[in-house]
Amino acid sequence: MFRAETTYNRGCICAEYQVNTAEFLATHPVFSLTTALKALDGHARKRVQHAVETGKVVQLRRELYATVPFGSKPQEFAPDRFLVMCQARPDAVLAGHSALELLGLAHSEWLVCSAYSTLRRSTFRVRSVEYKVVVPPSALVKTGQLGLGVTKATRGNLSVQHLQLERCIVDGFDRPRLFGGVVELVKSLDGARLLDLNLLNQLLDLYESRTLFGAVGWFLERNQRALFVSDSILGSLELRRPASPHYLDRKSGNAVLAKRWNVLVPRELAGGEGHES
Repeated sequence: MFRAETTYNRGCICAEYQVNTAEFLATHPVFSLTTALKALDGHARKRVQHAVETGKVVQLRRELYATVPFGSKPQEFAPDRFLVMCQARPDAVLAGHSALELLGLAHSEWLVCSAYSTLRRSTFRVRSVEYKVVVPPSALVKTGQLGLGVTKATRGNLSVQHLQLERCIVDGFDRPRLFGGVVELVKSLDGARLLDLNLLNQLLDLYESRTLFGAVGWFLERNQRALFVSDSILGSLELRRPASPHYLDRKSGNAVLAKRWNVLVPRELAGGEGHES
């Protein structure tokens, strides 16, 4: 906790005031007013407002701020969108395409940041980025397993939560639009090389969806060699595939049937190793 006596002299702020504010800003590239109130003394609101007026901080939305990097223009720099989301929603778990980006797997860059939150759903925009807050999968909410397949990363001295690879696979086929669509999802996941098959099976058991068993089975067969997936694992997934053909994504255009898995995949993804159309 910073403790400093603040004095005003002809509109100027004492050196001790400036040093303490600088220390806070140096470790908080993005912050909420709540965070500032906890870290600074009773003059936190005035400190933040002064930092905004002097161009050291920009207000992104109500009670949400970003520290302006040295040499940058306040209205031109782009704050870290993942930190913006996590400071706007303290319980946020970065999901969808954002999780793929944090894992270093995203096939392309998106100007959309998505996260799960148990608070109300919302969509808001900061600068050129759209922020989508959605409810977590109901299967995990009901079983109290919201943290399953979630990890943490550090960005700008701050901690953020995001989905692990296994959750991206299951949630991706469950909610493909959140991940940029099936084509973007699969092309991103094709770059994965390490997979916890036990965690993946645990997630599939919780979601209890035959379509997901078929979709994940198709994906694992497609990447069988790269992910070291045994024939026995594929066989166990095949037993739980859907009884009739199901689309992976009805909005993805022309689709072809992967017969073994009873799933209809976008034509762009048809063919390739282990894929039967």
